[in-house]
Amino acid sequence: MPTRTFKATWLNDNRISPGRGNKFVVHWEHVEDRRWHSVWDVIFRHEGQFWKVSYQEPSTETQEGHDPWGEEDEVEAVQVEPVMAPAILWSPVGQSAPNHPSAAALNAAMKAISDENAKLRKDVDDLHFGIGQAAREAFAQRKKHKEEMLRLHPASVERALVHLIATLDCDLHKNIKCSEETGENHYPKIAEKFLEDLASIAKESYALKRGGRTERTGRPAETSEVI
Repeated sequence: MPTRTFKATWLNDNRISPGRGNKFVVHWEHVEDRRWHSVWDVIFRHEGQFWKVSYQEPSTETQEGHDPWGEEDEVEAVQVEPVMAPAILWSPVGQSAPNHPSAAALNAAMKAISDENAKLRKDVDDLHFGIGQAAREAFAQRKKHKEEMLRLHPASVERALVHLIATLDCDLHKNIKCSEETGENHYPKIAEKFLEDLASIAKESYALKRGGRTERTGRPAETSEVI
């Protein structure tokens, strides 16, 4: 907020005061009434800029000679600028001032604006809800797909075991694939047992992280260092 000071003598010489318009003063506005004087804001033009000062006007004749600048040699002024703003005009009911809508028209316009703002807010809320719903559905789909990718199927485990054992020990693979005694294929049972053990290990690992009890022993899970 730009400010500057003016000499009180300059203000007096140029009649910077309310109600005494001259080439400098462009506006004056009553601020408040005090016991001995009234306070006014006076706006004047100086070197192409507008400045506002506080002026003290005596309330009665007994205060004649009162210094309007509070006995100060220099007066602080605030730089101001004109701003367009709506004004309230009082006119007879049913008759509008020229170029000014009636109160009913203003109320109708304000209600229309309020209704439009409410509609816009609802549209924005609906948009946010739609985006959130779409995001939740997309997340659920990704989670489901990830779970499907991570889920082990017995047939897949069996194929992996066949490949692994056949690579490591061909004779063992043949014996599991076709038992010498019964001719039975033991790979499906081995794969099923492998999945059961893997699930049990996963549950115990989860219990270790949560500090719970293991399912098989019922005892509190104990942490151990794995080397």
